[in-house]
Amino acid sequence: MESGIYKKVLFLAFAVSFIFLANHGHTALNAGFLIMSFGTLFLAGPVQLGYTTSAAGGVWYARSPEFFNSPAFQLLGSFRIIPDTLIIVFGALPLLYFMVTTIKKRRII
Repeated sequence: MESGIYKKVLFLAFAVSFIFLANHGHTALNAGFLIMSFGTLFLAGPVQLGYTTSAAGGVWYARSPEFFNSPAFQLLGSFRIIPDTLIIVFGALPLLYFMVTTIKKRRII
């Protein structure tokens, strides 16, 4: 009798942990994409706009390789490490673990 209750409690614990992984993995993916879009990609637009409106730059310079290799733009590119790490470590890996363990434990009816 006790082993049946133990199995139910163990199953419930696994189910709650899988739901936790799926929910927080999805939330981490969304948070990482939000930080990436607002923190790095949307900041690149005003930097390019500043160079297009200046007399020395222009549109041709804001789209040139020299601009993309400038220190200001390289600094924005290095800030992408933070959301990329958030997406991979806290989003993709837990969801991958969730999917692999779910596929392994599925029952064919």
